[in-house]
Amino acid sequence: DEGNPSDRQDCMFLLKLLLPHVSRGVLQSKFVAAMDVFSSVLNDNTNTESLTNSLIKHLIECIGLVLAAQPCAPTFWAQPKTLQSFYAILNLIVDERPKIRKSSHQAIRVLLRNGHGAYLSNNIVACFEQVLKATTQKNSKPALVVLPLIQDVLPYFLDINNKKNINKK
Repeated sequence: DEGNPSDRQDCMFLLKLLLPHVSRGVLQSKFVAAMDVFSSVLNDNTNTESLTNSLIKHLIECIGLVLAAQPCAPTFWAQPKTLQSFYAILNLIVDERPKIRKSSHQAIRVLLRNGHGAYLSNNIVACFEQVLKATTQKNSKPALVVLPLIQDVLPYFLDINNKKNINKK
């Protein structure tokens, strides 16, 4: 909707508060519709003033909550809409705005805590590699802001790796 930008922000804030109380079944059945709404708000380039930091922060949190409620299955993570939604979060892990960056880090943690790590680890590691390879002595800030996330997600990756090794035996 093209309404008042603060109305969008308020709606996303309320949605962020309500989503944790919505059943997984409802979030799973309304996944495509929810992601379409989130994408249209996030990609609304017609009115850049309406994309405030708070709105983007709430959107990231909503996307993370809806993704986390989805089934942990390779068929789910193979869908273009799913990957597009995840990349919207992943692309913001080194954002220059601290609150947006923190929200994207938190959304990734939520996804990993909900068991999606087996399907996301390669994408997350590839992103980390890109950030670290692009780091120079003059521009080390991206690497510095992603280090806390790396520290937080490593235990999930180690757990995934251990499970793979156990399954091979």
